[in-house]
Amino acid sequence: TMSRAIMQEHAPDHLRGRVMGFFSFSFLGAGPIGALLWGFAIEKIGLENAMMAAALGMLVVIVIIARGLGLWRVQPPKLAPKA
Repeated sequence: TMSRAIMQEHAPDHLRGRVMGFFSFSFLGAGPIGALLWGFAIEKIGLENAMMAAALGMLVVIVIIARGLGLWRVQPPKLAPKA
């Protein structure tokens, strides 16, 4: 729910429909494609190797995003002192 709200909030008004259409496709439409690719990978390299490849791929994605976005460098807002 939060990701959908963030997408709607940050999308330009004139592109909001297209952004949300792509967002919905990426969650609903990519599932069958991913299932097909998983089937091929498991058939060719086995379940354990396919799972390890997926885990390593996600680790690489997490490291790239963590280094590139600076999510851990965000500073909390300063509160005004109490009067």
